[in-house]
This record gives sequence, C-alpha cells and structure tokens, in this order.
Amino acid sequence: GGACQSGLLRLSRKDLIELAERELTNLLGITGAPIFRDLTMQTRAMPQYHVGHIEHVNYIDQRLGQHPTLALAGSSLRGVGVPGCIESGQQAARRVATALRSSSRATLLSNRIKRRDDEVTLH
Repeated sequence: GGACQSGLLRLSRKDLIELAERELTNLLGITGAPIFRDLTMQTRAMPQYHVGHIEHVNYIDQRLGQHPTLALAGSSLRGVGVPGCIESGQQAARRVATALRSSSRATLLSNRIKRRDDEVTLH
C-alpha cells in the first residue's frame, strides 16, 4: 500500500492476496493459478517520497552551496535503502573534506601574503 494506498492495510489477508493475484495476472498475462502464496506485511517500514520531493532536495542543495562546510546525509534525501544512505554519507564527507582542504589552503596562502606585506612595510 505505501503512503499513497494506506487503506489497503484495512483489507483482510485473503483480500490482499486476491488483489495481488489479480494485479499480477493483468500485468504479466498469467493464466494459471499460483503454486505458492505468502503475504508479509511491513507497516511504516520505508519512508515515502511525495511528488515534488526531488525539487525540494535540489533547492536545499542549491542553498548548501553558500555553506561549503555544511553537508546533509541520510535516507530523507535521495535513497532510502542502505546503499543510498552509505552513498549519501560518503558524498557529504567528501564535500566537507574538500571544503576544509580548500579553506585551509586559502588561510595558509592568506597568512603568507600578510606576512610578506608586513615584511615589505617593515623594510
């Protein structure tokens, strides 16, 4: 059922199995009866993205561009499974590490320039 068809959870196990059989028969053109049937129900097992979600995430990413050492990660962004979460965390870590390296280089360079300016003025 998911977030868009949560009402299906009110159906009996028998009705859910019959519904699944009807839908699979129509989708796959199955003509014979199933040999085995099983139903496992997982409620609130996986987050559901709603229409417009990716646009919101893209907007957040755009705003994050103004804060290079800030990154977001997790299932609420682009992938709810474990691989998506791992990738999200790795991308966030790379973003922050790159920004910090750039920031450190800029600070070192700035300090060198200031010292040279001081030396020049002192002479």
